[in-house]
Amino acid sequence: MKRSNYLAGALVLSTVVCSLQAAVADGAKALGGPEFTAFGSQKTANADGSIPAYTGEPIGIPSCYDKSEPNNYCDPWNDNVLYTVTAQNLDQYADKLTEGQKALFKQYPDFKMQVYPTRRTARFPDYFLANTAKNVDSCKTGNGGITLEGCYGGVPFPFPKTGNEVIWNHQMQYNPSLFGNLRSYFVDGSGRRILVNAEKLVRQRLHLQRQSWPA
Repeated sequence: MKRSNYLAGALVLSTVVCSLQAAVADGAKALGGPEFTAFGSQKTANADGSIPAYTGEPIGIPSCYDKSEPNNYCDPWNDNVLYTVTAQNLDQYADKLTEGQKALFKQYPDFKMQVYPTRRTARFPDYFLANTAKNVDSCKTGNGGITLEGCYGGVPFPFPKTGNEVIWNHQMQYNPSLFGNLRSYFVDGSGRRILVNAEKLVRQRLHLQRQSWPA
């Protein structure tokens, strides 16, 4: 049984690697095609459809949003709950929960988790996507992977081949300009909230077209 699992896992990994190798071979042409988004993620749905395919459909300001209420985080889709996880049916969904989430059900028998449909709504500016396509052939690492060279202001490595390239994608991820007031709370075991941080955030994004980053 274990040998079968190992073989199945190796087959899946081989398929993923082959797909990525084919994408790299096609370069920027693969981005935005039938298999990959314009920023390098898998476009198709997963096997059971619980994670849908990425369609790139535009999303405007939801009709339920009231700009006079900045903390009005309304649901733009008004989705129905797919299922609710409780302490009573925990075993049914145990393979989808972390150990910390399972502990919450043990600590608080009335705790519940409502699960909604997955939606893929990531969006990036056109210039960012155009620069991502350029990076396929242009962006390189230097000095053993700790610097970037010849990169444009997009995803540095839409088809990463090394761990360093994955980390660079995280470090250089797109962050829009943000303005707002933030508060952080620590919630103890009794449910008591303790304010630990309050700040006013003003972050202005610089639109870099091409840059090399030193160590």
